[in-house]
Amino acid sequence: MDFIRYMLRAFTFRCPHCGEGRMQRRPYVFNHDCDRCGYRFLPDDGDFWGGVVIAYTCGGIIGFIGVGLLVAFTALSVANLVYATAAIVVASIFLLFPLCKSLYAYLMFRF
Repeated sequence: MDFIRYMLRAFTFRCPHCGEGRMQRRPYVFNHDCDRCGYRFLPDDGDFWGGVVIAYTCGGIIGFIGVGLLVAFTALSVANLVYATAAIVVASIFLLFPLCKSLYAYLMFRF
């Protein structure tokens, strides 16, 4: 039950420590620490890269699924498939980065 509660907090960008403070001021702008309890979300400078790695991994998986669907259901040329796949991967990385950074902060808190 705790895992579900922590994942719901991660998806709503709440503090992993108290569950009340906000992790974001606005999209793509994260607070350094919780405004309620003072918990530091990413204590080291290199912790930023954990969210990047998760976002790139998710982007690659989504791109792989996207290119599979494009090959199966369309008759695009190889060049157009490459462009479409690149667009899918880049868009998914940008759209998922805040969530991936939040998930990484929760992984840092739990382990």
